[in-house]
Amino acid sequence: MHKFSFTILCILFYSVNIVFPQKLDIKFGDISKADLEMKVYKPDPGADAVILSDIGSAELVIQGDDFKVLLVRNVRIKIINKNGLDYANVEIPYGSSDKVYKVEASTYNLVNGEIAETKINKKSFIIDKANKYSTILRIAFPNAYEGSIIEYQYYYTTGALYSFYPWDFQSEIPVRYSEFTASWPDFFNYRGIVKGDVSKVARKYETNTTFFGGYSTTKSTYKWIGMDIPSFIDEPYTTGYVDHLLKLDFELVGTNFPNRNYQELTPTYENISAKLLDREDFGGQLKSLTFLEDYTRNAISGAKDELEKLDRIQRFVSDKILWNGIEDFTASKSLKKILKEERGNSADINLILIGMLRQAGIIADPVILSTRSNGSLHPFYAMYQKFNYVVALVYINGKEYLVDATNPLLPYSTLPFECLNKQGRVIHPTQSRWVDLINKEKQSSVSLYNLSMNNDGTFSGKISHSYSYYDAYNVRRFVKLESEEGYSDYIKSKYSGTEISDIQITNIDSLRRPLNITFDVQFKHGLQGTPIGYIFKPNALFAEEYENLLSDEERKYPIDFGCPIQRTTTFNINIPEGFTLEELPERASLKLPDNRGSYMYSCDHRGGMLTIQSTLNITEVRFKKEDYQLLREFFAQIIKKQSEVVVIRKNI
Repeated sequence: MHKFSFTILCILFYSVNIVFPQKLDIKFGDISKADLEMKVYKPDPGADAVILSDIGSAELVIQGDDFKVLLVRNVRIKIINKNGLDYANVEIPYGSSDKVYKVEASTYNLVNGEIAETKINKKSFIIDKANKYSTILRIAFPNAYEGSIIEYQYYYTTGALYSFYPWDFQSEIPVRYSEFTASWPDFFNYRGIVKGDVSKVARKYETNTTFFGGYSTTKSTYKWIGMDIPSFIDEPYTTGYVDHLLKLDFELVGTNFPNRNYQELTPTYENISAKLLDREDFGGQLKSLTFLEDYTRNAISGAKDELEKLDRIQRFVSDKILWNGIEDFTASKSLKKILKEERGNSADINLILIGMLRQAGIIADPVILSTRSNGSLHPFYAMYQKFNYVVALVYINGKEYLVDATNPLLPYSTLPFECLNKQGRVIHPTQSRWVDLINKEKQSSVSLYNLSMNNDGTFSGKISHSYSYYDAYNVRRFVKLESEEGYSDYIKSKYSGTEISDIQITNIDSLRRPLNITFDVQFKHGLQGTPIGYIFKPNALFAEEYENLLSDEERKYPIDFGCPIQRTTTFNINIPEGFTLEELPERASLKLPDNRGSYMYSCDHRGGMLTIQSTLNITEVRFKKEDYQLLREFFAQIIKKQSEVVVIRKNI
């Protein structure tokens, strides 16, 4: 991320050591008896626990020879029933260079009508090193029961000057009151953006004159207050909670130090290319690429055209450099070192990809983006902290390809699903623009069931599945982790009650071809005997019905499938002599408005062959919240159609 230069600090504020006192409008231990007596949280009677109050105050201060953000925070949680006892185990994460101190924690209960406090000894706090970047302070509250209140308070110091201190107003349990105060001298210009249901949060603002580093200046103080905030409930088919959680984010826009010109730090979308191309950890890494010449020459040797060169370079980078799991849009160190160490973050890998493509004479530009779990980019404000990934935009024969090399199981034409998050920004000296984050990715499968019904009511035959794009990737990843034998065991467990043999998996390493799986089956389940014959649901034979993940009556957030969905299933069932097809499902054709999706179902028979085919196509990736009932009914009709039965009469 962008490194802040402390040269100005040394010049202006040398040898000054100032820490402003922090105060909260709440006293630790001042617990209400009425809250302890509360049996149900009326705004949400089903809540297992409720955050009674979450109050924090953060201020930019000088500590030693550094700028720091100093926070003091007090949290009170009411445990309503036994299902809420998990909230009596608290985790406070913080960065390796940050500090948590002055921690207090207590549990409160009513004993004989009086408030009894159980203070937690500091020796009971557990500090875990999650990784080299993060530490977790764990607090397990003793004597926590149904009806208890837990309270903890701590001071937190961070050098994360650019992001100040983000604040979540919303949680997975309801929040009765949330308050956050932020203060800084006007030498600094911060932008604070509330996301989520902003109607739940009110803001106050005031200024006063203060001294900072020996200089008189104005201090800005902002206070945000949220009340009766409902619990956050995650929903299927969304871009992640970050887009919808009620929260507050900051970014340092610029600085205005005495006797200095205003320095703009946060970019705009108009000038972001120039700023990034001027940074050593981004554009600087793409200036000198001679160390890639030999690698590139060897990788593309014998390639027939530019597409094959792209394929070979993407495979070389993804196979050679192991992704360390860290998502970022800037290089962690020099690309030459990354190539030597064969390990790096997502930016390290994809900047090397861009460099090798350029060495091969292929036009390639970086595209910075925010992954789905990181939330969407703000359409008007370019904030460095919202970017966490970079991919390559490649131009070949008049076509554009978005390419990633972090995953050796994905071909060059398929981005990681996490990257399918609306739009990214092309970084180019003169042609910076938005680009849709999708190639032709989809979730795609074709399933074929060639079965014969036997006179004794058993079935036998062959099943074939052909998977493409992300469906193929999911199988390849499973096989990579568990082996082909492990995947065969998975198939046998998935189709329980079925005798399975001769499992064949093809194209496991041919990433740009569909992955095919075939196996023989013999089973008896699924047929319901009647006095006149048999009844069965074709799609229920192998639990292949579509699950309706949009069954809730209401929806809070927009629907985002990420990419189009295509599913085709065909049953060819041979009916033996002596049986007659008595009842068959009728044909069906369901369509969403504006060709955004369709479902086709047909059922035909010729002679003794019954053929049932269904095809689902979701062509629109994103739907508004207002479209939810339309989608919900669409999938409900599909489930209903797939529950229809085939009736077979035995001839007398």
